[in-house]
Amino acid sequence: MYIVNIKAEYQLVAVAADSGSPPRTGTAVVNVQITDANDNPPVIHFNNRTLFIQEDRPPGQRLLRLKVTDADGNSGGNAGPFAFELLSGNSRGDFRITQNGDLLTAVSFAERGLPVYRLQVRVHDNGRPHLHTDVWLIVQVVESSKFPPVVRPLHVLAMLPTDDYRGGSLGLVRASDQDPYDQLTYDLSNNSATGLFKIDFETGELHAVKALLAGQYDIAVTASDGKFQSSGTAEVLVRYVEDEMISNGLIVVLSGASLNEFVLSFRRTFIRGISNALNVNNDAVQILSIQNSGNNIQQDDASSEGLMMKMAPEMEQSSEISVLFCVKKPFGKQFYSRIDLYNKLMSDVSVFESTLGLRVVRIAGNLCHDMTCSNGHCEDLIDLVDTPVVVSTEALNFIAVEHIHKGVCVCPAGYTGRLCDEVLNKCAFKPCAQFKECVPSETDRGFSCRCPTGFVGTTCSKKATECSGKKFTPQCYSPSSPLSFEGKGFVQYSIRSSFVDNFTFSTWFRTSHPSGNLLFISGRIDYCSLELRDGRVTYRWELGSGQGYTSVSSPPLNDSLWHHVALSHNRRQAHLVIDGTHTSTGTSPGSNEELNLESSQIFLGAEVMPWHYEDYTSRNLVGCIDNPHFNKEALPINDVKSTVSSALVRSHNTVPFCPEVLENAGVCSSLPCLNGGECTEKDGVFKCHCRSRFKGRQCEIDTEPCASSPCLNNGICIRDGYSYKCQCPAHVSGSRCQLLYCSPNPCLNEGMCEESNAGPICHCRGFKGIYCNEDINECDEAPCQQGGTCINTRDRASPSGGSSPQPGGVVAYDSQTLCPMKLASKDKANKFGSLPRFVSSVSGSSAKVDISEGRGEEWQPRELGHSEDAGETFKPEMVSRV
Repeated sequence: MYIVNIKAEYQLVAVAADSGSPPRTGTAVVNVQITDANDNPPVIHFNNRTLFIQEDRPPGQRLLRLKVTDADGNSGGNAGPFAFELLSGNSRGDFRITQNGDLLTAVSFAERGLPVYRLQVRVHDNGRPHLHTDVWLIVQVVESSKFPPVVRPLHVLAMLPTDDYRGGSLGLVRASDQDPYDQLTYDLSNNSATGLFKIDFETGELHAVKALLAGQYDIAVTASDGKFQSSGTAEVLVRYVEDEMISNGLIVVLSGASLNEFVLSFRRTFIRGISNALNVNNDAVQILSIQNSGNNIQQDDASSEGLMMKMAPEMEQSSEISVLFCVKKPFGKQFYSRIDLYNKLMSDVSVFESTLGLRVVRIAGNLCHDMTCSNGHCEDLIDLVDTPVVVSTEALNFIAVEHIHKGVCVCPAGYTGRLCDEVLNKCAFKPCAQFKECVPSETDRGFSCRCPTGFVGTTCSKKATECSGKKFTPQCYSPSSPLSFEGKGFVQYSIRSSFVDNFTFSTWFRTSHPSGNLLFISGRIDYCSLELRDGRVTYRWELGSGQGYTSVSSPPLNDSLWHHVALSHNRRQAHLVIDGTHTSTGTSPGSNEELNLESSQIFLGAEVMPWHYEDYTSRNLVGCIDNPHFNKEALPINDVKSTVSSALVRSHNTVPFCPEVLENAGVCSSLPCLNGGECTEKDGVFKCHCRSRFKGRQCEIDTEPCASSPCLNNGICIRDGYSYKCQCPAHVSGSRCQLLYCSPNPCLNEGMCEESNAGPICHCRGFKGIYCNEDINECDEAPCQQGGTCINTRDRASPSGGSSPQPGGVVAYDSQTLCPMKLASKDKANKFGSLPRFVSSVSGSSAKVDISEGRGEEWQPRELGHSEDAGETFKPEMVSRV
């Protein structure tokens, strides 16, 4: 009886109640443990019940190691550890048995004559109650050995699969002894391939402990009869069977010999017969596998743990054997093809049989001749399977694995089944261009298209090796997860980290249209827009003090190739790079440096106005985007999922792939319709279909300018024709009542105020502090040289005001420098050569620097603000950060 699917432990609650009124109850927890019954006694395995010991051997000789198993297994604790005891036949204590199962001698039998012992050995298991098994052994004391054993040389040829072999039997080491009762034991020399091989103490079976590298191993082995020890050599030659050998191999079925007979007597003649037929050397012919002819059955449940060779007691005799071999061509590493071997051998079968001495039953032909695949094509395949073949003979041990010959339908992408007659996925409908491969995916689309291995580019026409080191070359880019925009879609993300003053964005894009938006970020006043205009990438941004603009001069990018754009926005400055080559830099006017968005949303593929009563889009992209990054972190493009830095909010009217052929660009591709108007084309002329509140040929007229609530901070919108004016509350100003904190200006000492969501930001010049209320002491930086004295001032006056410098000195910004008179006199010029002349001036919102060569004349300060040959113009914010 077998009990299955039971729990190992139960916890029960027992409730007892008395008969009183009211009844009283009590509870107790009962733990019930289910254990496996000990219903199987141990089983003892041994090769021989009769043992021999030489009369002159000293005590401690091992006669036998008992091998014990138990059908109960170890999980329930009913099997090992096992206990051994000698029950009878050992009354004088001549023997002892260890808990490892070793039967040892306890005395020397030289003075005992030649007795015969009958020993009863009992083995107990570890279960409750204990179960045991008894075995009777006969030990006969014999005369001392007179002849040493003779170890026969062992040759092993191992033809092993390259990926699965992990060690196993290499066959038997054979030895003989003229003494009639000698029992031989085997061992390896101490220095013989340590860690790679082991040998069975009693049987002499040689094992590889783990996988072996290809090559020859010479192993020193010993055989002992207890008195004499002899040495011998086991030569193990390991060859790995490569895929090319198998794909070019041929199977020949022979009759008239068993596997052992073939290895011992016919292997060399087989090789000679093949080499004669092809006129090659014997070394060019390699036998890859041999097996009984009925064994070539496919194994679908091959072990994933690898192949472990096991020694069979004797290979089963068969009237037919199957031999797989291959032949290498002369002067090279290539092999004769299977069809070449087949044709050559078929033409000389009688000659081959005569040389071999065996009958050729069959030469395996192409199995695809009798097989029709509904889709795909048939391939004639020979495979190695995980069934070991160990043939041990007097002269050679041959180690290999079995082979199988089969015709297989190789199905194209999308089909399955033995004959490729079952639809597996959407790739069955051939959705990809001819030059791309279809790959099933778990997306809604169900597949993706990719270039064949080794090729890249939009049309997979470039070899990957040609594109090495060309990261941003359009012809070399292969998209990973592209997203297609068909003129009405966009993707919206939420960015988790702040990016008010700087951020980076990059993406690959592909389009045939000259205009379309790539990135759009907008608040009520501030915004930034990366787009394609007339085939070139442009970037516009507004920080509240004037629009910044930059455009990259490059060949038109609406050429249906993939192009890469990288944007770096840092305060008022923006930098663009196209395809890693073409660059452009721009700076926005005014002093504002922060992008006040009041939101963390960004959009790809269109300008989206989220602040209106409904979202409407404009400047929609017709094309594809792939691999977008924001602040160097990848944006999820096809799945609604989050990353550490961003989350995909929605993907509207997009398709998760890029078509092989893009839509042709017409007159609407220039995006002539404004304010979300829809463009249609007829006879090469566009027509704009405007949203309800807009009109005009390009929807440029807003009939309800106040409908979008343009006035901020509780301002009142007043219509003014097709425009509007904002009436602002007290202490609020600006054309849209956007100046909430900067009117009046809270910044002191002529600091410039910038609006932000959190309050005013003061940009100071020569001062610091939240409101520019702390003077910066420029003299801390020791600007004066040649013994000059620096005097810090709080004003920005010219030398005529404030603390005037000494004659020959220079007024630096917010500081005065007292320099020695006539530092650069003619006499000094003769000594020091031409000395530089430096003049700094401050005028209005800019500072000017003049550096020129003095030619020995006396150096004098110029009048501030009137230099005719002024050099580089400094921006106010550059001055404020001195």
